[in-house]
Amino acid sequence: MLRALVLVLVLANLLYLVWVKSLLAPYGFGPANQAEPERLNQQIRPEAIQLLEPGSAQPPASAASTASGAASAPVAAGSAADSPKAAASSPTPTPAASAPAAPASAPAPALTLPPASAPVVVPALVPVAAHIAAPVATPVAPVATPVPRQCLQAGLFTERQASAMRGRLQAGLPAGSWSFVTVKEPVRWIVYLGDYPSKEALKKKRAQLERAGISVDTPASPELNSGLSLGSYHTQAQAKAALAKLAKRGINSAEVVQDKPELPNRWIRLPAADKALQAKAKTLILHVSGQPLKPCG
Repeated sequence: MLRALVLVLVLANLLYLVWVKSLLAPYGFGPANQAEPERLNQQIRPEAIQLLEPGSAQPPASAASTASGAASAPVAAGSAADSPKAAASSPTPTPAASAPAAPASAPAPALTLPPASAPVVVPALVPVAAHIAAPVATPVAPVATPVPRQCLQAGLFTERQASAMRGRLQAGLPAGSWSFVTVKEPVRWIVYLGDYPSKEALKKKRAQLERAGISVDTPASPELNSGLSLGSYHTQAQAKAALAKLAKRGINSAEVVQDKPELPNRWIRLPAADKALQAKAKTLILHVSGQPLKPCG
């Protein structure tokens, strides 16, 4: 069944191809030919076509008949005027002759143009902007210029120094414009050599160490002022390593101790000082503490 259906479809396609290619046209089978000259043979009375000039209102034949009719009218009128006897001899006018002539169509009014010398008046043009209402200016409030402010600080000071200055700063500066800021100090370890019974012995030992090329300093803690510091370190391990090096150089009586001085760790800070406050604070803080104001950082 499927094979027969395929065969029928193939035969139908072949028949359609033969019909489209006009192979059966000699036998009267085939599509209508749309090419020439068949389209020319389908024209109806092509000789009746007349070409008109652009602007002509009527065909040439009707225009000629109109012109001949108009020309014959004056001739007839002239002949009637030249033969008055013939007009008088006719006893009874015919109804056509007695009827009044039809009034001619009124001519179209002619367009009157001013003389060339006459001035041409052009109406003045009104500016469009004159009819537009000007926008009402809305007053704008002036924008306040921000006052430049700066963070300033002075220091460092110990707690004792801060307590001595607090009263004078409160009296001379606006409340809330300044404060004491505490800075956390790291633990310090030193290689300590001492105690010496007198200042003379301490001075003699210092000179001896300096001649040996060993750096010597005074401990910051008041409790250790009777000895010498041979180096300050952030960690205890660093201090012990330095002590081992000094032992190789013959210094065996030194030890590692924690320095606990009252270190300065207070800042006087003005977080947002304008120009007026800056000028006032600079003079007051320098006079009270001896330290100038510097930008925060």
